[in-house]
Amino acid sequence: MDRQPKNFVIHTAFGRRVLAEMDLPLDMMLPRHSYVTIEGQEQGTVVLRVRGSLDWIFAFDLDGIYQRLDELQPTNIQLQIQSNGGAIDDTLGLYHYLRLKSRQGVKVESIVLGNVYSAGVLLMLAGDRRTAFSGAMFMMHRPQGLMFSYGDQARIEGEYQSFKGGLATAERAFWNVHAERIRGLSYESIVSQVENQEWWFGAQEAYEIGVLTEPPISGTGMDASAQHVSVPAAQAVGRMNDMLSQRSGKENS
Repeated sequence: MDRQPKNFVIHTAFGRRVLAEMDLPLDMMLPRHSYVTIEGQEQGTVVLRVRGSLDWIFAFDLDGIYQRLDELQPTNIQLQIQSNGGAIDDTLGLYHYLRLKSRQGVKVESIVLGNVYSAGVLLMLAGDRRTAFSGAMFMMHRPQGLMFSYGDQARIEGEYQSFKGGLATAERAFWNVHAERIRGLSYESIVSQVENQEWWFGAQEAYEIGVLTEPPISGTGMDASAQHVSVPAAQAVGRMNDMLSQRSGKENS
């Protein structure tokens, strides 16, 4: 019997272990990138344009963003964001930086361009004034994570339990921030919406529940009245497992 240590990849989604014991490299995820530009404008306004993944793995350079914004010393920051999400810690770092600027008297405004999903919603909430173009899409879901381990079963299980506990702590912090910033939703109501499913909604509903503070900007020729839809956890997890299986098959062929 083969008793050699194995590489384990454990994916935790919706509070459950859904994937284990797959020898996959770190680049198994679909390619994603970060694109950040910072433009100083007249009268002390700075446009911070963020597109893509909020994750240092994809060149999301927090230190560079902090340094450039500090150099410009803006009185107004306009965050223009289109993001599919990213890492909680990286996103919280920029979120807290923008909230600090707000406490120091800088006016922070968020404008959604296209879509904000997952951690992208969290970053967008940094704005004191928040709006989106009609047709913009939003998605919230429970934090998920991948754990990479190597060793015998006891070590892997111990690391997994620690990892799972850390993810639960991060999730509480994640939703606490949302509840603080969204006037129409409590912590409990948010958790109930995302307990076992993704929560998708359009710009009009985002305004109605308090994710946006201002009504959607019309004139784009798109429907701003889209109602939310929920994607069951099994379907969401199934999509990821299908993607990983396809990738593994290509690498082994």
